[in-house]
Amino acid sequence: MSLKNSNIEIHGTSNYLDTEEFCIYAAKNPFWADCKSNELICKVKDRNAIAVNIVDADDSKYFKVAMFNRLVRIIDEKVKNGGTVHIICNKGQSRSASIALLYLSAKGIISKTSYEKARHDFEKLYPNYLPGIGISKFLDKTWGLFFRPVKRPPRENKIYSS
Repeated sequence: MSLKNSNIEIHGTSNYLDTEEFCIYAAKNPFWADCKSNELICKVKDRNAIAVNIVDADDSKYFKVAMFNRLVRIIDEKVKNGGTVHIICNKGQSRSASIALLYLSAKGIISKTSYEKARHDFEKLYPNYLPGIGISKFLDKTWGLFFRPVKRPPRENKIYSS
């Protein structure tokens, strides 16, 4: 299902999507077996895709802020280059939709204020959103960690004389 005002599509399938466009597989099958067990994100061999080590567990300890932040950056890069990003999990309701929710929040398309407000906005765009217990707890608990500005060291002001 395409999301309004974005280049994001959410899918539920346990098979690969037959497309040349960029895909994020947030499901164990069909590609996670090709990845190393310690990787959170890996490139899918012979495809314009990545696989994400993410399970729809009831415990929020299985989700990592850094992984979601990296996915948002990857999606943003692909969209800025004019592409469509397909985000796939088994049912298209929890993992893939939560990744899309974070991206849309980061871009200001839906609320950044809280997970509850972002979820309310997102459900208007994507009524099929039905996050698992663990991912929902994780997003609610860690929401404030997602949209912090990147701290960079101050630039030196050099004065040149001629």
